[in-house]
Amino acid sequence: MWWILLCICFVLLLVTVVVIADNLIFKRLIAFAIDLSSVALLGILLLYIVIGIRMISKIMLLVTIIEALLLTLVFCRDIFTGRSLGRRICGLSVVDADSFHPVSEFRALVRNLFIVVWPIELVVLFLKKRRLGDIVTHTDVVEGNIIRRVTWVGILLFMAVWAILFVMLYIVYQNPLIRLLYQ
Repeated sequence: MWWILLCICFVLLLVTVVVIADNLIFKRLIAFAIDLSSVALLGILLLYIVIGIRMISKIMLLVTIIEALLLTLVFCRDIFTGRSLGRRICGLSVVDADSFHPVSEFRALVRNLFIVVWPIELVVLFLKKRRLGDIVTHTDVVEGNIIRRVTWVGILLFMAVWAILFVMLYIVYQNPLIRLLYQ
């Protein structure tokens, strides 16, 4: 969870230090900061609730559920309507680079998986005016309210990503060395 706070600090530092020539890049960075900040705030709220429950025997399971949910929210932030919370506030939409139609749920997910290599994403964004995820999935972010209706595919994809992340994190947290860190 520390990487979320690191990303937020880096983006805010970048926005304040770098002189941004392109308004769209500035809006994209602000939208990204809003997305990560909202996920971080939700995570803090959920962790306070878990701490308040005082179920020490189940705390690792609850933390794993919360972390999987937060990572899923970061990776799946565009899959429902093609617009995350930050993009809604900034008036941006994710579209196909050729047709300018909303992207499919799967392409939105693949596009957001590149957030794992966010330093490279930022460099590519400033050089090419598009993220690495945009280039690979052939998408673009434009100003406007281009939205897609919420479908069962998006909901099932969200649940599948959460389940995969939960299983991966659960396996990692079962490692005795990792458990020592939390005692």
